[in-house]
Amino acid sequence: MIVNERENLILRAIRDLYDAVLNPTIDPKEFSSLCELVAGRHLIFYIQDLHANRLQFVTGLGIGSDYFRRLAAAAEAKIMPPGLLTMPTATVMPGQSFWVGRNFDNSAFYNEVVRPDGGYHGLLATPFRKDRYGAFLAIERLRHQERDFDESDRQALQAVLPHLTNSFLIRLKLQEAEYSARQAYDAFDLLDLGVFIVDAELRPFFMNKYAEGLIKEADGLSIYRGRLQAAGPGAARALRGMIKSAIALEQARPHHRPDFEQIADAGKQLELPRISRRAALTASVMPLGVENDRTLMVPSSRAIVLVKRPNEQQPIDINSLAEILNLTPRQATLTALLTHGATLAQAAASLGLTINTARWHLKEIFEKTDTHRQIDLVRLALQAAKRNELS
Repeated sequence: MIVNERENLILRAIRDLYDAVLNPTIDPKEFSSLCELVAGRHLIFYIQDLHANRLQFVTGLGIGSDYFRRLAAAAEAKIMPPGLLTMPTATVMPGQSFWVGRNFDNSAFYNEVVRPDGGYHGLLATPFRKDRYGAFLAIERLRHQERDFDESDRQALQAVLPHLTNSFLIRLKLQEAEYSARQAYDAFDLLDLGVFIVDAELRPFFMNKYAEGLIKEADGLSIYRGRLQAAGPGAARALRGMIKSAIALEQARPHHRPDFEQIADAGKQLELPRISRRAALTASVMPLGVENDRTLMVPSSRAIVLVKRPNEQQPIDINSLAEILNLTPRQATLTALLTHGATLAQAAASLGLTINTARWHLKEIFEKTDTHRQIDLVRLALQAAKRNELS
């Protein structure tokens, strides 16, 4: 192959890999440039979840659909290619050298997966083996019908291999982040109150289903010119001021968690009058901490606004909450009050506690429930209450 032609194929293969991983569904044809680079007849690439013994992603060219079924069954049965887990990463190896001494032709993998489609010459690579994931690439030519790969083919594929690794590690990170965000958002939809994540200009980044219902009603809250808007200029100014104050709490110390007392006092409440003149909505505003930013995939400078209609929520069973979250009765009662939208000061007054005692209880609750923000505690408590209703 002419040198300049192969260099062009290397560049095209690299470009196609990065384009492929950003697509929601990866078309196997997007790997065709890898095959063309080394004049391969078949390509198999997969990412295996090593903990679950299942294929996270698999694609191929020139392979029938039954091959993928056999490959998935082999992964679940733990009969993958011999020596695969000890194969050096980031290195392309000719199959004829890698399988020497491994009795590959007599292995269960060869006989169950490879042999039904015939035997092949191959270039093999484990692009990465990281955390719980391992990747495997094989590009093949028909044995006895085509010549084996040579050193120039190996070097060409080796030049592309780091980009295959980088592109799919990026995709795995994106998938993990999307899954974490989806789990968090699904949890918010369990809440019987509106959840808005907004920036300093009151632009909503996220609304749960309950919040969407409040906006459709347009009775006390609406979206006007892309911003969360309270009914009446006084309520609108107060809501904006509370959100800016909550965001400022996080911005003041961007590289450290705020002091516990700052967190405990951060939740503020506001009555939002309704156009229908029915009882006002109640809004609580809290800062969105660094931990929540990462979980929800939102940038910093955000706040969470919790909105509920009056006298709407079902009371939380204190005994069940205490049992599920391993809290004392007093701690469970405090958690229930906060879950229903009370500020820490209001909850303390309701329980006949000083604010300092309430802070101490809240700190203990955070430690027992492995949470760091009141919004995390609220979500956890409501999920526990929902499970109790269903049991």
